[in-house]
Formats: sequence, structure tokens, C-alpha cells
Amino acid sequence: MILLLRAEWMRFIRHRPNLIILALALLLLLAAAVSSGLEAARQRREAAEKTAHWEGRLEALAMKLPARSEGESAAAARATFDFARNEAPPALRPALGGLALGVRQFAALPSDVRVSVDSRHLDGRKSDVISNPLLHSVGMPDFSVVVALLVPLVVIGLGYGLVQEARENGTWRLVCTQSPAPWKVPVASCIVRFMAVFAMVFIASLVAFGLDPGASLTAFLCWTLVSGVFCLIWFLVVALSCGLRISAAASALGLLAIWLFTTFAVPPVLSALAEAAEPMPSRLDAMIKVRKAQLDAEAQEEGLLKAWYAGNPEHRPASIGKHAWPVSFMPRYEKQDSVIVPLMAEFDRKRARQASFIERFAWLSPGLAIVMTGDRLAGADAQRYARYAEAVDRFEARWCEFFVPRIMSYRGLSREDLVDLPKFESIEAESVLGVMPLMASAFGIALVLLYLASRARRLVATP
Repeated sequence: MILLLRAEWMRFIRHRPNLIILALALLLLLAAAVSSGLEAARQRREAAEKTAHWEGRLEALAMKLPARSEGESAAAARATFDFARNEAPPALRPALGGLALGVRQFAALPSDVRVSVDSRHLDGRKSDVISNPLLHSVGMPDFSVVVALLVPLVVIGLGYGLVQEARENGTWRLVCTQSPAPWKVPVASCIVRFMAVFAMVFIASLVAFGLDPGASLTAFLCWTLVSGVFCLIWFLVVALSCGLRISAAASALGLLAIWLFTTFAVPPVLSALAEAAEPMPSRLDAMIKVRKAQLDAEAQEEGLLKAWYAGNPEHRPASIGKHAWPVSFMPRYEKQDSVIVPLMAEFDRKRARQASFIERFAWLSPGLAIVMTGDRLAGADAQRYARYAEAVDRFEARWCEFFVPRIMSYRGLSREDLVDLPKFESIEAESVLGVMPLMASAFGIALVLLYLASRARRLVATP
């Protein structure tokens, strides 16, 4: 077998179209790797700069605050409200070690939410970046997306018709008469081509991870393993096609049809099934409930204010009788958020459940599965974002618990209070557990295809 592999390698590299295909594919992968790696580095740098900027601004604001509370005043309540609404630390969504694999998917959802004491979900878009959505479609896709689209085409271009062409030019009959195991010839050809394609993906992955200063060895090893299995799956599909009694052109068309079906037909079907299994809440119904919560809170503003002071008598001001904005609005905001926050959280939970449903069947579309694996390793998956949104809601609740009593009591914020300023508790650190189901599915599909290919070797041995 070693001699056969050596002979196939020499035949492979001496065929110039093979080298041209590999070179062009490698250039495209390297372009995607450089783009994704640099973008990942930029996003990490910006996240660090946001934290440093907030810490510097906090020091400057602290010098403007009184050392201790100076008593009750409307000015102190207003200044504290402005601080609580505008000066919250960025609740950063941490990227994982494989950010370069799904950097644009990671940036598609807010990753630096600013909490507030007013209704964050209604008061504009404090955390979103204004950009032209049309330009996103002409940018370089994520590295994992390029791998998912390009690698199968390269495999098909290098491996289709390995046996069919030999049958058409009459050389396969000689191979069958001279070799006791003719199936070893296409197997050796597939092994040589697999090594070439996997080396190409491995080199590009090294570049993508190397340009990302926050990349981790764990993420790289997981990606290397999954991308290797992805390449193997497509070469096993090519190997199975070698046993079919069809022409080389028909083999190429059939493989392209499989690629088109699994890449562009299966994902929408899985998405539709996920939507049927876990339907999203009605956006119209949510808008109606949000508007009703606003109107109810506005109508009950005076009663809510009295109820708040009745439930918190220790924060009732002694020297102020008539309450105006922003104090009068604090109970109103609380009432609104008690309805609005669960509504918004349900969208994230449903999106996460749909993603989990799709992941269970993702390897029916190998391209979809490897993209979802890249999102998992980057920390851009829907499940992790739902946990991040829950962490932001918990942080906002602590932020309000800290500031609302100081606003309602008109005592305001002092410099010594900043020691107890709430901090955002980030979600869990990097773990390979999230990608284990996808990796297990990949190995399962590869084993099934390997078994079918071993059973089909008798079909290859016929002239």
C-alpha cells in the first residue's frame, strides 16, 4: 500500500490541473483566514479599549462626586439618575478562542450592552452600531463559511470519476486483471487527495488562529479535528461514487447535486422543522403587550409611586413632598420592565431552542454542521447568547437595586458608594462540551459512510 500511495502521489502532483485547483483554493482560504483573523483581533482590541475607557471615565467622574452624601436634594437625585442611565460599564459578551471562525456572526448581535435604570429595551439603541446592512453581503464571509462552501467543491474537482475515467479509456480492465485488490487504487487516490486538501485547510486555519491574539489551543484542536472529519466525509462520498456504473461527467454532476442539496436545501428544511417544533413568539403580540405595559404604567404612575414608598419606607425623603421626573418615573420603569424583560428574553430562549434542534440533525448537511461548530468555538452560537442575555438582565437588576434607592431617597451618589458599584459577572469560560454533540455526530456520519464504502469495494473491482 505504501508503494501504491507513493505512485498515486507522483501521479497527483504531476497533473497540473490538480495543483491549479489546490493553489486557487488555498489562496481563497488564506484570504478568508487573514480577513477573519484580523477582524477577530480588532474586535478583541476594541473590547479591551471599551473597558479601559470606562475605567478611566469612572475615575474622572468619581472626582466630581461628593466624598459623602450631602443630604436630600432634587439635584442629587437627577445627577444620580444621569449617572445610572449613562455611565454603566459595558456588559461585554466574551469571545471564545475560536473567534476567527465566526467573527462576523459574533458581531451580528450586541456584545457590549449598556444597562440602565430606565427601560433599556424601549429607550433607543444604546449598544447597537449604526452601519449599512447592504455592505455586509459584499464582505468576506466567516472563515468557517468559506471552508464549508469551498472544500466540498475542491474535493469534487479533485476526486470525481477516479474509476469512471479509467473505465472509459480502457485502463481499468487492466488494473482489475493485474491486481488482486483493484479497490486499493481509488482508495490510495482518495487518501492522497485527502491529505492535500486537509493540509490546505490546516495551513489556512493556522493563519486565522495565529492572527487572533485571543485564540486558544483547545479551540484550534477541536476545529482541526472537525475540519478533518468534514474533509473525510466528502472524500467518502466521492469514494462511494466510484462504484457507480456511470460516466465521469455523470459522477461529477451527481456529486455537485449532493453538494447543492446538502448545502442549500437541507438547512432551510431543518430551519422550518425547528420553527415548527419551537415556534417563535408573535412579534405583533409582543409589540401589543409592550405598548399595553407602557400605557398601564403611565396610567398608574401616581399609584405606583405611592406603593413604592409604602414598600420602602426607609427611603422616603423627609424634606421633599412633591416628586417630579426622574423620581416619579422610577416605579413606572420597574412596572414596565416586569412585563417587557420576560417578553424579550423569550425570543432569545426560543432562538436557542431552535438552534439546539437544528444541531441534533446538523450533519445531514455537513456544511451547516461545520459552520455551527465554528460558531460554537467562537462563542457566537444562539445558546451562549441566550445565557449572555440572561446575565445582562441579572446585572441590570443589581444595577437598579443599587441606584434606585439612592434616586428615590434624593440622597444621591457619593464617592464612597463607588466601592460597592455592581460589576458584570461574565458567563462561563471556554469549554469543549458545547461542541461535543456536533463532533460526535460528525464521527457517526463518517463511520456510516466508511462502512458503506467498505461494502461497495466489490462494485469497484468490476471492469
